[in-house]
Amino acid sequence: MNIHIKEPYQQPRELTLEQVQLQLQNGTISPEALAWRAGLSEWVPVLSLPGISPEVPPPLPKESKKTSQKAICAFLLVLLGTIYY
Repeated sequence: MNIHIKEPYQQPRELTLEQVQLQLQNGTISPEALAWRAGLSEWVPVLSLPGISPEVPPPLPKESKKTSQKAICAFLLVLLGTIYY
């Protein structure tokens, strides 16, 4: 039985239960996506479908950019050099 998936700003698509689970795990489908299949009276959150595991990995943390200590020291030396001259 195929499942119709609807996400904001995307065309609805039709997938198998296995495809939905796999795409939830790899982040292709958002956990907030809506789903419908035969037998349902309305669209429901995809994670509420029977057969879908709610164990979706959390989103990856954003990378933080670290400034090297050498760059900070060089900046401070230049700044101090301009103050004294």
